[in-house]
Amino acid sequence: MSNLCPLNVEKWMDMDKVYKGTKERIWQYVKKRYLISDRAKKWVLQTVGADWRGFKGRLKRDHYKPYKTNKMRWNKRPDYVPSEHFRWLLKRWNDSKDQ
Repeated sequence: MSNLCPLNVEKWMDMDKVYKGTKERIWQYVKKRYLISDRAKKWVLQTVGADWRGFKGRLKRDHYKPYKTNKMRWNKRPDYVPSEHFRWLLKRWNDSKDQ
């Protein structure tokens, strides 16, 4: 997932600012696998964005909130989340505004 949808981006609407062309790559990935009209592009990308936000929320629920220290959280980091992305998420989640 992180190859197509990096986790170390603040907001979905900023994805292409941080990783240029990401949304277009996602759209091309979907088009290769499904017979889908170009008219569905906006809906597909909105759906992927909602799922991306939900995935990040579940990561926080399951791998951040249950543990008291970043060392414990790091030891419970899921293998499917790249270390640099998890490090970025921990830093973000430790910010007081996100508590």
